[in-house]
Amino acid sequence: MRKYVRIEKEMLVRITERHLSAEETREMETVTKNLGEGGIFVEMDDPPAKGTIVEVEFTPPHGQKSIRTLGIVRWRSTEAPGAGAGIKFAPVNEQDREKLLNLVRGARHKPGEK
Repeated sequence: MRKYVRIEKEMLVRITERHLSAEETREMETVTKNLGEGGIFVEMDDPPAKGTIVEVEFTPPHGQKSIRTLGIVRWRSTEAPGAGAGIKFAPVNEQDREKLLNLVRGARHKPGEK
């Protein structure tokens, strides 16, 4: 059983792998499939390895400011359909946490909206 509720939500998201050297940094734009207070699932053909620290940035709908946080890849799949990565958020600052909660709670009360 999940600790947090997940919602089906498609949004553009930027994932940046952080490594010790700038030459190793990899930035990708992809789409979310679902998200919750504790994490996000993103579609990608070549997801980062399990345990990779990533920066996650996405903009909620309706003109809200973007949410940016660190996360860790908890699992990955390279098999279609469903290739992507499950990313657990690191603690999110209070302002972004409030935006995330509003996004998740708002979507839960609007059946059928993606």
